[in-house]
Amino acid sequence: MEEYNIHIPAVPEFERTVIGALLNEPERLTEVAGFISPECFNEPLNAEIYRIIVQMYDGNQKIDLYTVSQRCMSLPELKELKVAPYLVGCTQTVGSGAHIASHAQIVKEAHVRRT
Repeated sequence: MEEYNIHIPAVPEFERTVIGALLNEPERLTEVAGFISPECFNEPLNAEIYRIIVQMYDGNQKIDLYTVSQRCMSLPELKELKVAPYLVGCTQTVGSGAHIASHAQIVKEAHVRRT
């Protein structure tokens, strides 16, 4: 029997970089919101965090590590996860949001290859 090595295109490091950039510089959401959506994220946690950031931005709410982690903890499906340390790790993957559009484009391209 022949064995196949199936590779699902995923770029979790770029997903975390996009989230980290948005936590550090939420105003940069306008640079990526037009072409990526939560569905573009392969990791369910990353998709949910991105969805929360977009909702908070649309609601004109403050976006930072504390407010996003509190929103995550208010959701039953995320309450048991250690989201705050994960978010801190995301912010540490990126120095600034200067390249968020190119990082988000990589996330989008991986999504297109998966679909």
